[in-house]
Amino acid sequence: MRVSEEQLAAVAKEVLETMAFAFEMPGEDAPVTGDLLRATVDFRGPFCGALSLTLPRAVMPDLVVNMLGVGEEEIPPEQDQRDAIGELANVICGNIVQVLAGPQPVFELAPPKIDLPKPTPASTPTGENVTHARISLEAGLAEVTLLLQPDNAQTHGTAHMAAPAPNAR
Repeated sequence: MRVSEEQLAAVAKEVLETMAFAFEMPGEDAPVTGDLLRATVDFRGPFCGALSLTLPRAVMPDLVVNMLGVGEEEIPPEQDQRDAIGELANVICGNIVQVLAGPQPVFELAPPKIDLPKPTPASTPTGENVTHARISLEAGLAEVTLLLQPDNAQTHGTAHMAAPAPNAR
């Protein structure tokens, strides 16, 4: 089972557009860099895996202000911003598992884990069971990563995108 970069990007774009009024802008397909925040949602069901949404922290206030419908002068505290980004990852995850499995199977989604990754090649999973999609937003690039567990690993619980950083929530 594999999801294409286009499918993953389409689901993420739809969620970002409908929940945060964040629209894709023309831009380059470069790695997401800078001071980053990553929200990861592990899931179990007919197949297991994890989905992460990685953004520059500078993007968070704009997305959260749009999600909550508050004025730009009312930027929520950072913990509320982290929770909102976790919710975006949760909704993207719930939608992508339905793209893969259809609406009938039941999946258990774990609460989002938030960490502050360092942008290094080792912090980004790779392999045949990993799909990445980058989306250029007005305020910066976002990256969505889907990791599907190999069929023989499904009985061992959820996949883990990356170990939580020491300053994780």
